Amino acid sequence: MKLRRSASPARDREGDEVPVTKSVRTVFQRKCPEELAQRRSMLADLVRQAAEMDESRPWKGHVTSPFFDGRGSPQSARRTVDGPLRFSSHFECGNLLCAKLVCTSKGAQTPGPGATELEYELLVDSDTQSAQGHTQWFYFAIRNGQFCGTVHFRILNLRKKKSLYQQGLQPFVFSRKKHRTWESNCCQGVYYGKKEKGLRDLSGSEARGDVMLQWSYRVDRKEDEIYFAAYPPYSYSMMSSFISSLEQDAVARCHFRRRELCRSIGQLPVPLLVVSEGLNEKEGEQLPKYAVVITARQHPGEVVGSWAVQGLLRFLLGPTPAAKCLREEFVFHVIPMVNVDGVVHGNSRCTLAGVDPNRVWHDPNPILHPVVFALKNHMRSLSQGLSSVKGIEMFLDLHGHSAKFGCFFYGSNPSAHISNAVFPKLCSLISTDIDFEQCHWRCPKSHRKTARYVVYKQFGVKYAYTIECSLYAPVPETGIPGHFTPSRVEFVGCAVGCGLAIFFQVDGEDPMKVCRQCSETAAPCDLNLVLDLSCPNVLAKRPWFQSEVLEHITPISVLESLTTSYGEVVPDMAKLSNDSDDGGDSDGDDGEEAPTAPPAPPPAPPPASPTSARKKNSKDSSQAKRLTARSPDDESLLSPSNARKRGSRARSMDNRFEPLRDSRDFSIPISSFESLWPEGEERKVASRPCGPEKLEKTLGDASIVSVSFGGGVTPQGHLAVLTTPQFCVTGAPVDRSL
Repeated sequence: MKLRRSASPARDREGDEVPVTKSVRTVFQRKCPEELAQRRSMLADLVRQAAEMDESRPWKGHVTSPFFDGRGSPQSARRTVDGPLRFSSHFECGNLLCAKLVCTSKGAQTPGPGATELEYELLVDSDTQSAQGHTQWFYFAIRNGQFCGTVHFRILNLRKKKSLYQQGLQPFVFSRKKHRTWESNCCQGVYYGKKEKGLRDLSGSEARGDVMLQWSYRVDRKEDEIYFAAYPPYSYSMMSSFISSLEQDAVARCHFRRRELCRSIGQLPVPLLVVSEGLNEKEGEQLPKYAVVITARQHPGEVVGSWAVQGLLRFLLGPTPAAKCLREEFVFHVIPMVNVDGVVHGNSRCTLAGVDPNRVWHDPNPILHPVVFALKNHMRSLSQGLSSVKGIEMFLDLHGHSAKFGCFFYGSNPSAHISNAVFPKLCSLISTDIDFEQCHWRCPKSHRKTARYVVYKQFGVKYAYTIECSLYAPVPETGIPGHFTPSRVEFVGCAVGCGLAIFFQVDGEDPMKVCRQCSETAAPCDLNLVLDLSCPNVLAKRPWFQSEVLEHITPISVLESLTTSYGEVVPDMAKLSNDSDDGGDSDGDDGEEAPTAPPAPPPAPPPASPTSARKKNSKDSSQAKRLTARSPDDESLLSPSNARKRGSRARSMDNRFEPLRDSRDFSIPISSFESLWPEGEERKVASRPCGPEKLEKTLGDASIVSVSFGGGVTPQGHLAVLTTPQFCVTGAPVDRSL
């Protein structure tokens, strides 16, 4: 028994709230034998159907209702000792851990027969094997039997302190009896914040997580099945069914092939889609093209990434002239679902190994991170010009954001040229749902293991972006009002596709005109599997898609506008707008990276003894003699064998990050370095501090003329030194030993 305020507290005659005696009863546990058996059956069906799909059979999916028994008959809807509602979570993406029924009657363990109001305390399961216990995604179902009334739900163990639920977002609800799609505005009393002190889990200890989400829902139909989710789910079966439909479509199947990238830890195939013009029609190998690599769903709870990449595929495989030109010029390698195990098991962020896949790209393990390992090897082969590909031109990683409005881009280099901002700006001009003011190119230390940074740094891909899409709505000040429904998010992917066509200047010249289907039949063509954006009827009901912009914008005009506004370097929009930002963390730990303390000054060296002082003076004198003996043309400065050893060692270290070009010997006059050091400041020559006084003591009357070294130029334009610099000097030093 515990005294606690309920969702609908009782009141005395004066109107003051009075404490109500409560008791709780466990009505559902995910780890009970029945639930575990049903989950094993679901996973076995997925693996079996994935094997059948490899044999070119259409995907059927897991169609059994969670409330049907093994024979396909509805489970008994009669009232049980556990109360009028039955919970389920053994389907794909489901992650309800347990549910507790809260009773307010004295001595009663269940509500009375005429109860019209119920209250439940819920816990969602944390990510599999995750030490951090990520809990943000939720998805479960209830069956109400004969009950009609209001149900109050309260999830007690969420972890993120900031969420769009504080800005108006509501849980999404789907009712089988209403015959509608997922609804986003049918809940009442939504609250997201710190939970009440004293709320406890089944074991009696505090529920892990400091934040709770509570809402109320009115059940008005008997024998209904109602699903609640953080966002309309996109499961592994839905992805497989979509790919199977593309393979059956007469237009789409000509331009793409489905391959298996690898198998996940859970032995599910990870699909790789290769898209190019006439890929299945032309015999023999096609001419080499540049590749565009697109990934999505590294984090299972960020469902909008799957919806966006589905819209992008519907555009790329459609008859739009711009899409046809893109297929002719490029080959697209699309991985629509990276973390397939996390999606199936209802994780928020991690894989079955409890690892965030977007934090291991720098050095993936083939056993613990098989998908990232295989994907990185595949991209390495593309960047090296193998597999009939010239190289990677662009990399896009699609994510979702649960704390910010709108869609926006994250780049990889804060000092990149302003041309790196042209593509995000083009996409923001095409769709008002994409907000350029939230884009930035900062990449703090904690995000240098992410996909976009590793692809930029190790593979030399200049245009490597993360695309974030809100789970709620566009930016209120600039976007067109409305929720980000799955259909609307798909057109964000279409906007990215149109942005690619304009950015690479392959846009078709055909004007927009009504397609044959719209002119001959009453069925709108926007319901087709593939989209034709050249038909105005497709965009007529979507005012956030600025179709008129497509006719007159060019990359050159956008670049000139950006240069005028921000200069030659990409802008830091968060600093310009004085807005706080998460540093590019889509749905990770709250807050920015903790500032690192400045390094402590090195301890003062002990006073030198007379013996060590004499040794040091002798060493300085011998160094000066060696410098005077060298001439600019002396090949004995660095023997060929030593040069090869040092150069190969340096190259092996540098090749871990980016390939070099223009490798040769450099000779730079010392006068070129004079402007790099202000007067009076200590210089660094050969990685050693060499102030004016020390140089004078070391060289005497000698002076450095030039610096020679072997090096190369990185794809970003930086000079990489591969051999030890050699200093050419003139004059004769004073012999201090005399």
